[in-house]
Amino acid sequence: MFASKKAAMLASGQWFYMDLEKDMPKETLEDIGVFVLPARETKEDPFRYLVSAEVFLSIPKYSKNADEAKKFLDWFFTSDYYKEYVTYMNVLPAVEGVKGRESMFNVAIANIPNPEVVLQKGGDEKFRKIANYISFDVKRMGQEMIQGVNFTEYMNEFNKRWTEAQENTK
Repeated sequence: MFASKKAAMLASGQWFYMDLEKDMPKETLEDIGVFVLPARETKEDPFRYLVSAEVFLSIPKYSKNADEAKKFLDWFFTSDYYKEYVTYMNVLPAVEGVKGRESMFNVAIANIPNPEVVLQKGGDEKFRKIANYISFDVKRMGQEMIQGVNFTEYMNEFNKRWTEAQENTK
C-alpha cells in the first residue's frame, strides 16, 4: 500500500528500504522521509531510540566450532565485504568507523536532539522464558504505542508483569 501511494505512513525499520527501492520510482523515493520514534516523557529527557544489529549472527555457547565461528565473525565485521554489505543493504553500520551510503537514515539520526541509543537484544534463555510467560510481543507493543497508549501506565503494567514472570520462571 505504501509503495502504491495508498498509505501515507509506514512503521518499519531500515531493513525495509531495499524493498522500497525495488518497488518505487526514484522520484517517489526522494520524496520519502523518516523519523525515529522516541521513548521519553518530555523534550528535556534523553531522546532514547532503539537500534538493533543489521546482521543477526551469534555463536551458541555449546558450539563445537566456536573458534572457527569467532574467526568468521571477525572476518565478516572487519573485511571489505562488511563495508560492501552495509552499502548494498543501505543500512547504518554497527561497526564504528564504517561508512555506508548517505541516506535518509543518516539524516534522521544526525538530527536527533539529546540522543541516547538503546540496543535491542534478542535475549538469552532467561529473557525468552519471561517473554513467553507474559506473551511479550515487541511488534504488538510497538503498534500499541503508536496508537497512543499512556506510556507511563503501559510501562508500569509491563514492569509488574515482568516482575511476576521473573518470580515464576526461576
